[in-house]
Amino acid sequence: MGDLFSEDWSACQDVGKKAYDERFQAVLSWSSTGHDKILAVFTERSEDRLAVIETLT
Repeated sequence: MGDLFSEDWSACQDVGKKAYDERFQAVLSWSSTGHDKILAVFTERSEDRLAVIETLT
C-alpha cells in the first residue's frame, strides 16, 4: 500500500488500468495523496446502475 502514497501516480493508475482490464465497473482505493479515498467509475460499464458488493468502514 505504501506504493500508492507518492507524488508518482503511476501505481494508482496501474490499479485503475488493472480494474478496467478485468472488466470491473468501479474501483474504490486510497487517493495518491493518502488522505482520502477515491471512487473511479467506468461509466461505459455501469449500465445506468452501480451495484455495491462490499463496503469498507
